[in-house]
Amino acid sequence: MVFDQLQNSIAGNEKLDDWQQLTEKMQNPFTIMRRWLKFEILDIESIIDAIDKSTAVEKKKIAK
Repeated sequence: MVFDQLQNSIAGNEKLDDWQQLTEKMQNPFTIMRRWLKFEILDIESIIDAIDKSTAVEKKKIAK
């Protein structure tokens, strides 16, 4: 009887540890989406900047 209680308390501690680790493993999907959108916006802005620089160089070539 004592051994059964000991095993139950050990299993309870393992479940508690699993529960605490679960919160550490979980991630907020909104933060993941926010980070993805941030990088997509930066990619689009860099493409727009590259196009602007390219047209500026072409205008300088034409002006000479």
